[in-house]
Amino acid sequence: TGKHAGLLAKSGLAVTGVERSAEMIAAAQVQHANVEIIAGDARAVRLEQKFDVVLSLFHVVSYQTTNDDVTKMFDTAAAHLRDGGCFMFDVWYGPAVLRQLPEPRVKEMEDDRSQVRRVAKPTVDFNQNWVDVNYSITVTDKASGQQEQFDECHRMRYFFAPEIDLFARASRMELVHGEQWLDRAVPSAETWGVTFILRKQKQNQ
Repeated sequence: TGKHAGLLAKSGLAVTGVERSAEMIAAAQVQHANVEIIAGDARAVRLEQKFDVVLSLFHVVSYQTTNDDVTKMFDTAAAHLRDGGCFMFDVWYGPAVLRQLPEPRVKEMEDDRSQVRRVAKPTVDFNQNWVDVNYSITVTDKASGQQEQFDECHRMRYFFAPEIDLFARASRMELVHGEQWLDRAVPSAETWGVTFILRKQKQNQ
């Protein structure tokens, strides 16, 4: 819903967001009138603008599960960066995924009217470098006891630093930094989420 775009805009930055969901765009426009939101797909959108930074949070890159999808998204980022500009994003980190291995998880939430129970059951495909996270979500109305159930699968690709470097070079960018999500520590096999920073090379490089 554009929360982080709104926070960046409030700090004085000029922010343009790209979102492919019409519902999310509508919600973001209501909450963050100072942010320009454009309908588009991160793999294909082309704006008539250049930026100092392209930012992609919450593992959007990990949702690009094929090499073609990753290449297209990196090309999109590079196409919208000024020379020397940075592409910042976070991904699931391969060493940690393979060492820890995803486990089933249960999360429960409730308010005065309803209770939500979400069960996540992951399956790792070691040959494709992705994890299928199968969600089963049950919503219970407290007053009537009526239940609704939803099932969905999120396929998440995990990445390794040399792999990110290879994709970056193919899109005329260079890998300049990687750190553990939020605390800036050096990535390790204990680091599930890692933030990478790529820099667009100058035309003559």
